[in-house]
Amino acid sequence: MPLSVLIFPQVVDYEANAPVYQYLAKQYSHLRFDCVIDAFGVQEFYVHCHQFLTEGKPFVTVGPAFREYSSLSLLFTVSIYPMV
Repeated sequence: MPLSVLIFPQVVDYEANAPVYQYLAKQYSHLRFDCVIDAFGVQEFYVHCHQFLTEGKPFVTVGPAFREYSSLSLLFTVSIYPMV
């Protein structure tokens, strides 16, 4: 099942519309989102969010996405994102 982003009332397929930040900038730059929730952790998505996210509104992410997950990558993530 491909990763997707929910945009009410539609879902955008990450694979069919790659890179998704370009698709969102093209389709929604005139509307702008009040919040973006990145459930995968793609750095490029954050870097380009100014093209479709209203200035000053939140960009929420789960943390960095790794090409593969291992004990080492998990420890790295925990070390750079301390629990609060």
